[in-house]
Amino acid sequence: MHELNSAEANDVAWTQIRSVIDDALADLAADDREAVLLRYFEDHTYSEIGDTLRLNENAARMRVSRALEQLATSLARRGVKSTAAALATALAVPAALAAPANLATSITTTALVSAAAAGTTATAFTLFKVMSSAKLIATATGLAALIVLGCAVYQHKQLQVALIESAALRQQQGKLQTQLSDLKDRLATEKKHADEADADNGRLLTLIPSLLSDPSTLQNNRGLITRDTVDARFKKARDLVTNHQHEEALKEFLWCYDIGMRQVPSFLGVRGSELLTELSDLGKIYPTAFAALKDRRDESEKRVRNSNSDFDALTDYANLNRALGENEKTLALFDSFSPGDDRRRPLVANISDQLLEAQRYTELTQATMFLGSVSFFETATDPLILSKISPSDLTRFKQTVGTTTSKSIEALAGAGDVTHASELITKLLAFDNSETTRVELRKHLTRAGHLELLKTP
Repeated sequence: MHELNSAEANDVAWTQIRSVIDDALADLAADDREAVLLRYFEDHTYSEIGDTLRLNENAARMRVSRALEQLATSLARRGVKSTAAALATALAVPAALAAPANLATSITTTALVSAAAAGTTATAFTLFKVMSSAKLIATATGLAALIVLGCAVYQHKQLQVALIESAALRQQQGKLQTQLSDLKDRLATEKKHADEADADNGRLLTLIPSLLSDPSTLQNNRGLITRDTVDARFKKARDLVTNHQHEEALKEFLWCYDIGMRQVPSFLGVRGSELLTELSDLGKIYPTAFAALKDRRDESEKRVRNSNSDFDALTDYANLNRALGENEKTLALFDSFSPGDDRRRPLVANISDQLLEAQRYTELTQATMFLGSVSFFETATDPLILSKISPSDLTRFKQTVGTTTSKSIEALAGAGDVTHASELITKLLAFDNSETTRVELRKHLTRAGHLELLKTP
């Protein structure tokens, strides 16, 4: 990947990594993955990323740089070795193209399948687990027709390049037949893509009248749902709760859950945590909200039972059970999967406390790697983050970091990874060597059977 300065090399590099990039992205912490998505898949500036992640511009730049380093490490484990700088260039390739080669085949595409789960700071691994998974939905409007046309133009240009290359290779007589055969295959493939683009375009044009006549359908169009739209309706729902307009508030919250926050990637973490907390609190004074949560939990369970790879459904199921106070259902589903089953990972963030109490350390560490623990700790103790915390809140913040990190240390030590457990202990005590933190560490190391790792100050 050291030749990424040429367009051809860029295309080759992207082809090499795109088959494993989804899995590599799933290994990142939620905020790190969102930073990569916003920078390289949505082409946001560092200033815009900072606004989204509640950081300043320099902190956003550092977050993206760190995420690239971790992504490069993850890709290296999958056989794709690269520096973070080269990886940044490769990731920029899809954004620079007029349209990916397979976009015309299906306007609705899957942008990210996450094998991680959302959660809250109350659980052991929630603050460093992947918040959720996401699907970026393309739209069926006249804009989509233009995208299809752009795809066909791109494919045509690619074919012209291929034909020019074949003319240059005619002097190599020994390879002529092979080159011509390859070019014919490419021509057939490109023609097939173009035909599919035309077919998709025709189907979209037939849908336009119904879209224009049905406002609710238009509202579901991702092109009409922006971050500001979702933010405004989420705020409106909260205001309605304050004014005791519970029925109207529930409608707004459910729109955010079912439609709005699904369409805007930066809200996916909020959808699985803060929004569900709001719905749960509303259910305590307006039981219809609880009924709505149960309906969606039951629907996600059906999806889980009908598919072995619907990780979005697994994440929704676990998050909804947490909001309903029924984590035992998530634990039962977790136990129904065999060890090593990837479907366990999206569930573990919501049941980490139960697994810790049962001393099921190996299952925890298999689902949440040491790098995730370190990523959470380094993010929480970043000087830029700490500088924004008032002195009156700093002590409580340190206690939260100490409690969460102590649980990670218990899981690592209990699973036999004492080297990484000791490394994390050193980091934690360098950050906060208070008696409160040491008491918390002592409790978790005692349960793990490794109290000796807590050294005398």
